[in-house]
Amino acid sequence: MSHALQHELTQLRRQFTAYAGSCLTALERACEVLRERDTELARQVIEGDDLVDEAEIHIESECVRLMSLHQPVAHDLRLLVTVLKMNYDLERIADHATNISWLAGRIVKRGGRIAPDLLALADRVVRGSRSVFQAFLDQDLQ
Repeated sequence: MSHALQHELTQLRRQFTAYAGSCLTALERACEVLRERDTELARQVIEGDDLVDEAEIHIESECVRLMSLHQPVAHDLRLLVTVLKMNYDLERIADHATNISWLAGRIVKRGGRIAPDLLALADRVVRGSRSVFQAFLDQDLQ
């Protein structure tokens, strides 16, 4: 592997980690909107979705550029393919967080309640999502 590819993969990994953090934070905040009935936080989650969309496009472009330019093999190719696949899924998580925030805001404004079982499920989803991403960072196959 060339030094240039190694350097660019390191940068991509940093960018992807920050991006994933943003997506998972959006999910956590959406769950907080449900719990705390915080319409201002809901607005912030919704407004942050455009930045997530831009980051998703940037990371996808970088992966394709690195594959085309460096023709990586083995571990490096697996990393790029994994980032591409996770990139899409993380963007969808952020989209769902936006939708949850929007709907929760509407429920709060109308005086509705969120079922306790839904709050418990939301917390489990956040923990599971964080755990899966940590496994990726740690390269934990289990």
